[in-house]
Amino acid sequence: MNKCLKVGISPCPNDTFIFGAWILGFIEDSNKLELQVNYLDIQKLNEAAMTKDYDVIKISASQAHRIHPHYQILEVGAALGEDCGPLLVSKTPRRTNPEKHWKIASPGKDTTAQLLFQSLFPECVHIEAICFSKIEEAVLNGEFDAGIIIHESRFTYREKGLELVADLGQLWQTINRLPIPLGLIAIKSELDDSIKQFIKAQIRESLSFAYAHYDELLPFIRSHAQEMAEEVIKAHIELYVNAYSSELGETGKSAILRLNSLENTDQTNRQSLFI
Repeated sequence: MNKCLKVGISPCPNDTFIFGAWILGFIEDSNKLELQVNYLDIQKLNEAAMTKDYDVIKISASQAHRIHPHYQILEVGAALGEDCGPLLVSKTPRRTNPEKHWKIASPGKDTTAQLLFQSLFPECVHIEAICFSKIEEAVLNGEFDAGIIIHESRFTYREKGLELVADLGQLWQTINRLPIPLGLIAIKSELDDSIKQFIKAQIRESLSFAYAHYDELLPFIRSHAQEMAEEVIKAHIELYVNAYSSELGETGKSAILRLNSLENTDQTNRQSLFI
């Protein structure tokens, strides 16, 4: 093959767990493609996908319809599940929904987190996007009334002095009776089918290696993680890497289409979106 593949993922433990063995060359045939890997905040990844900067890229699930047909969604590597969605938190205990005058910190205007928040609380319009890793501190400092947290923050926000206002993923599940789609792996549609299938197989094999050899990958995962504590890293992986990461399946695909308001799309478009 001898192709240099440009790959963009987040530095979060679920991504480095899934991709680590492939990136590090721990699996068979991993040397058939030269990987150029960048680790970016999810909003920056979404923006890069819009400009078609990467061959393989992690995106927010809410962006699937926006990047098609230039990209297709791989049926492996995704982050979907139950009770794993973004959380709205504040500095002081709140027993009610957010009020419309609140200033809300978001991890990005193109993220699934902001889409969920806006769909659930449309009256709240004072939203500002900042880097996901800075949201907790910004809320604690009083810069915002509340913040939408993602990734490892869901495991640490209470010990930092923040309180839960609303579980956005749980609200989604109650309304839609589907798992909450968070992150997806997209691949350029223009790549040869043989290369796309090879990449798909490599990611799946990389994930299998990670399950069997977690200790070997831990230093690599920790080197990119926002929270360094091993128990937080492990909890993050256990929450976001699950059966949907190995195979989206029809339930996973339906959840993605529902989130993107594409559940009524014709069968041809549905089939071309996923690979």
